[in-house]
Amino acid sequence: MGTTILVVQDNPEWLKLMTAYLNDEHDFLIVGAVTSHEQALQAAKAILPDIVVLDVQLMDGSWKEGVQAIAEIAGMATSKPVKLLVFSALQEEHVIQQCFLAGAIHYAYRDSFRDLPHIIRSCIRANSPMEALLKDYLRLKREERLKALTAAERMIFDLVREGMTLTQISRKLMKSERTLKNQVNSMLKKLHARSCKEAVGKLERMEELHVSS
Repeated sequence: MGTTILVVQDNPEWLKLMTAYLNDEHDFLIVGAVTSHEQALQAAKAILPDIVVLDVQLMDGSWKEGVQAIAEIAGMATSKPVKLLVFSALQEEHVIQQCFLAGAIHYAYRDSFRDLPHIIRSCIRANSPMEALLKDYLRLKREERLKALTAAERMIFDLVREGMTLTQISRKLMKSERTLKNQVNSMLKKLHARSCKEAVGKLERMEELHVSS
C-alpha cells in the first residue's frame, strides 16, 4: 500500500480535481474525501491516514475553525502520528503561523497545485528539511510564549501540566478564586489558547517536535 491520504475540501470542483490528480500517482491512495473540518477529525480518527491534506478555511466557516481541527488531529492519541498539510488559497502570514503552531508540517498555496504530489512526498519523508526548520521555529515560539508569562502564571501553567485542577491549584497556592481566574485568563491570552488543556497541549506538541529532532 502506498501513502494513504485524507482530503478535506468543500469546493466540489477542487475536491474532484485533487482526488483525481493524486489518485493518478502510483504511490498514493486516497482513503477519504470529506467536506468539513468536523468530518475530517472523525475520518482521521477512524482511518488514521498517513497525511491529511486540508483547506484551513472552508466556505461555511472561518480559518480559526480549521486551525482548531488541525490542533485536534495533531493531538490525537493514536498508534501512529497523522501528518497535516494545509493546501489553501489563504496567504496571510498570521494564518500560516497559527497552522504551524497547531501542528501542520507544511503550508502550500493553491497555485502550487501541480507540485502537490512532490510536496506530499516531502512531508512523508522522515526528517525532511521543512520539518527541521519547523522544529526550530516551534522551539523558539515555545520559549517566546513561556517567557511572556509572569512567575505566577508560569507556576499555574506548570501545575496544570502536572494534572492539577484549578480548585486544587487555588488551595495549593492559597489564592482566591477571583485572583486565580484573572491569572489564568492572562496566561491563556499570552499562550493564544481558549482553555488550560489547549494551552498545555500546544506547548507539549512544540516540545515533542523539538525533542524528536
